[in-house]
Amino acid sequence: MKNSNPCTSIFIEFHILQSFPVTCLNRDDVGAPKSAIVGGVPRARVSSQCWKRQVRLSLHDLGVNLGIRTKQLGVLISQACERLGAESEKANQCGEIIASSLAKDTLLFVSTSEIERLASYAKEKNFIFPVEVKKNKKDDEGSDAVGKLSKPEMSKLKACLNSNNKAADGLDIALFGRMVAQEPSVNIQAAAAFSHAITTHKVANEVEFFTALDDLQQDPGAAHMGSLEYNSGTYYRYISLDLGQLWENLGGCEEDIKKAIAAGYDNKDKVEGAKILGMHLEGPFFSVKYKGAQPEECMIAPTVENYLSFAGEHPDFVKKISLAPEIEGAVDLIKYLRDQNVVVSMGHTDATYEEAVKAIEAGATSGTHTYNAMTPLKHREPGVVGAVMLHDEVYAELILDGIHVSFPAAKILSKMKGADKLILITDSLEAAMLPDGTYELGNQKVYVKDGQARLKSGNLAGSTANLNQCVRNAYKHLDLPLYEAIGYATKNPADHLGLKDYGRIKVGCVADMILIDDEIDIKRVILNGETKIGG
Repeated sequence: MKNSNPCTSIFIEFHILQSFPVTCLNRDDVGAPKSAIVGGVPRARVSSQCWKRQVRLSLHDLGVNLGIRTKQLGVLISQACERLGAESEKANQCGEIIASSLAKDTLLFVSTSEIERLASYAKEKNFIFPVEVKKNKKDDEGSDAVGKLSKPEMSKLKACLNSNNKAADGLDIALFGRMVAQEPSVNIQAAAAFSHAITTHKVANEVEFFTALDDLQQDPGAAHMGSLEYNSGTYYRYISLDLGQLWENLGGCEEDIKKAIAAGYDNKDKVEGAKILGMHLEGPFFSVKYKGAQPEECMIAPTVENYLSFAGEHPDFVKKISLAPEIEGAVDLIKYLRDQNVVVSMGHTDATYEEAVKAIEAGATSGTHTYNAMTPLKHREPGVVGAVMLHDEVYAELILDGIHVSFPAAKILSKMKGADKLILITDSLEAAMLPDGTYELGNQKVYVKDGQARLKSGNLAGSTANLNQCVRNAYKHLDLPLYEAIGYATKNPADHLGLKDYGRIKVGCVADMILIDDEIDIKRVILNGETKIGG
């Protein structure tokens, strides 16, 4: 269970609601705003690629080292070879050979250091790459013979794109990955999974007719005219950052990961329409038996040392961590985390009832997505579910999407925990609010059909629900008054984290509120007393 990566199975999730004025944010092939049918109605859509592009532009403005996405790899290599002393003709030949060998006429994501390494290798070859002449299979005479690098040469070129420091000077490559169909060995798995942005409501496009006048024209009429579709709306989007994958993409540099976490901390109050109050580390101290959608190779020992490697210089930013209490060392870690005011939850665990009780006595105060990925309640083996139900001081998380837990089972849990100890969560991933299809969770493919997200193995891999959907299910299926269902998503999680100034409308509390309609759809978002979304 030992893994050298200190951040395996650790994710930072961003759930963002954002409104935009009348505009055309992202056009389709006919110039109209992109859209999608979600929930049986048309909604406005902004592609994940569009958001990634904006992130790259923002990173550039912040002075972050970025990669280059281009079809002109040969030109870049040629220029680098000339800087290393190559004659123009030889430099051009090196650029052409290397580029055609790696990517031909396709867009390639490369960092400046990778270009320099390719040029340096060319210098080692005295800027001469001997090619093997291979006859075209259709021409025995060899009139269409082509040049190709030998396998050893190709291996050395690919090594230049697969060094131990893969993308340290190209943060966008580390975040968004690299896909090279011609040479899959140089691919880099994306660390950040972006969802499409989808409006929370039905949207109908309008058509703007516009004209332009020539200041010098003598005849009446317009010099130019046309039409353009537009809309406006409140969009929901989701981002998942796999810290373990980012660690790998940056060459396993722990210091860089700490910087990434610090960047999240520095920007926690800069998200329009939302606040990031901290992180929940769901892993990597988990049972292999109940690993769920998390890779087995990512499980590591629950030690204070391993935890501190994640926390970096902002340990107060870590508000909660889920772990399996039965693993050796877990109870001691729970006690340490309790003293650091970090909430500990039992999850992805094969613990017995007795082991769960020991964890509760040590300081564990909740069950992570109760029922799912833990030992069940049986008449002679109550398991973790039984411990969560029986101990009044323990909170129970619940994924109430109607898939992870049946509504009768959810009602039992609600009756056992009462109005103050049940917490609604989404456990949502990239596919939230998007149509059926193939998505990603970390470095794994997730297949969504009929709203259910599963791995190739068939294991559930998170949810596609949003939180107001979970509140709606609690209200409709658990025989609760609306205020109590809302409390499951507001007051209770705030109390669980010790945030007494949040989650309630009360004099002296933070004025963060969400206004909903009779269908529990979001109409307005207020932060610190100011309207951020809606009107």
